[in-house]
Amino acid sequence: MNIPSIDFFVEICDNHQMRLYDTSEGTDRNQLISEHFNQIANEYEAIHLRYIDGGIQSKIDTVKFVPDGAERILDLGVGTGLELEYIFDKNKNAEIDCVDISRAMLQKLKEKYKDKKINILCKDYFKHGFKKEKYDCALSIMSLHHFLSEEKEKIYRKVHNTLVGDGVFIYSDLFAASLKKELFHRERLMGASREYKSPLAGYDVPTYPQTDIGLLSKVGFVNVEKKWQIGSNACIVSQK
Repeated sequence: MNIPSIDFFVEICDNHQMRLYDTSEGTDRNQLISEHFNQIANEYEAIHLRYIDGGIQSKIDTVKFVPDGAERILDLGVGTGLELEYIFDKNKNAEIDCVDISRAMLQKLKEKYKDKKINILCKDYFKHGFKKEKYDCALSIMSLHHFLSEEKEKIYRKVHNTLVGDGVFIYSDLFAASLKKELFHRERLMGASREYKSPLAGYDVPTYPQTDIGLLSKVGFVNVEKKWQIGSNACIVSQK
């Protein structure tokens, strides 16, 4: 199935771009995201490492915050699992639930880590029900920038609920350079939705780090702190 798309690109975080999709025919936006990443699965890692500020080092620097001894780990929007190698280096007995909406990306992950304790979940994490107080640690790396702040808040609540009492949430992603830039991206999304008569038409909508720090605190996380930032890529760590 071909992805219905518009013939132009929009600027994301000053130098990152993603095609604007037309969902005016009623196609679910997450379905389009799935189809997009299914199509680029073979090139994803090369593209990701070339254009994401910090490259592979950003994965290593993010995984450093996985608690020593954390064995039950959730990875939301795992893609092809670029960070998993470093998690297993750190915690050899870890068992990781790998959630992604792209079946092709998860197949790549499965082939790479067939001798590791991983559970593949091809799911929409907005719709999937996660067991209460199951995980020692949860991560989301380069995934949630596709969604508005109010959508992200829903995920933060689900993550808070599925972590054990002192569990850690590690969030690394593309971020807007300012609140003004965040609002600009939001208005571009909403403008596209109005133009194509669908609330689902959209593209990447990175938020300002302080927005996410506020949302994480709002849903109950403590010790919420931005640990590092390289260009538009940053990492926020919080604890239940």
